[in-house]
Amino acid sequence: MRTDQHGGTLRIEREQALDQPIDDPLDEADAQLAVRREIVSSWRRCQLVGMAPSSEDVPYRPEFERPNRLLRAAGPVIDRLSEQMASGPVSILLADSEAQIIDRRAGARELAKALDRASVSPGFLYAEEFAGTNGIGSALEERKPFMVSGSEHFRENLQEFTCIGSPVLHPITGAVEGVVNRRPERAGIARATSPAKRGATHDGAPRELARGQRRASEAAAPLSVRSRPPRRRPTAR
Repeated sequence: MRTDQHGGTLRIEREQALDQPIDDPLDEADAQLAVRREIVSSWRRCQLVGMAPSSEDVPYRPEFERPNRLLRAAGPVIDRLSEQMASGPVSILLADSEAQIIDRRAGARELAKALDRASVSPGFLYAEEFAGTNGIGSALEERKPFMVSGSEHFRENLQEFTCIGSPVLHPITGAVEGVVNRRPERAGIARATSPAKRGATHDGAPRELARGQRRASEAAAPLSVRSRPPRRRPTAR
């Protein structure tokens, strides 16, 4: 199926899904749709906050902590991944727990320009409530790896992209610290690969970030905690 035909089908199915009352649970009618249930759930959350598919505004915070702990831990991993993608049509995004992009690496210059046009740059907030269904905000909502391809994006200005976002969990508390989001290529190409395989190739980055965070956390721990004297054993009498 050509990309434009696939996109047209998804737009029709989105209209069908959103015609249902907002407070209705996903039912058998939704199950008949070709689009994945998690995408329909995200579309409904976007509908609930009154988002329009044609909207393009994204909140921007010019001031954010940089470098922060997540960025320091992610640096070596992002550097390695960016070297692998060279000048190809691939990008890597790192966002914090509020879905604010704090780092971006884009391979091809054309892709970087496309990301700039869509405001996919450091400082912009890509929470679902602000940017619709997307690999960053939806991964945070679901607390699991989340893929969005082409017209699965709620907003039309993002539908030329495919992205896969994976939450980065704190290695000790399990709290979501951020999201690493890879945009492997323009929409249409990624559908040739199964979602399971795409997720498998993407899982390594969050794990590496978590290990980096553990090292950063240990390095930042108070000296009094790290160097506590060993507990004295009671002596036998």
